[in-house]
Amino acid sequence: MITSRQQLVVLLGICAAQILLGCADSSEVIPEEPALVTVPVGATQPKELVGTWKSDSSGQELKLESSGTAEFINHVSINAANTGGQKMDATVAAKWAAKDGVLYVYDFKSTPSVSYKWSLKAQKLVLDSGGRVKLTYSRTTDNKKK
Repeated sequence: MITSRQQLVVLLGICAAQILLGCADSSEVIPEEPALVTVPVGATQPKELVGTWKSDSSGQELKLESSGTAEFINHVSINAANTGGQKMDATVAAKWAAKDGVLYVYDFKSTPSVSYKWSLKAQKLVLDSGGRVKLTYSRTTDNKKK
């Protein structure tokens, strides 16, 4: 029988993979190794990026706080045979900053830093890793810009 601890370890591994690769579909090219990322001096937390965003394809949530903290929240269903179809949220914490149209997510506990070119169109945030992964998030209704 699988223990809760073993399930948690598996979930954290899945979360780390999703963050690095972004729930890619079959048309996306996945990198063999993530590129090393250095956060530039003068990077800030732009007001237009602060808030909670939900992935249009995977249901993953991205919370960007004005303090520079970030959370990736993955909603995961566990094997019904072991848990009765229990759903769990797995959260990975990090820090974030942006400069010159690039979003940097760094200081993860177990994964390397990543960067994405970002664009904001209406209430949609598009993160593009330069051809490997392109993610689209919608701003949640509870924190739309006023």
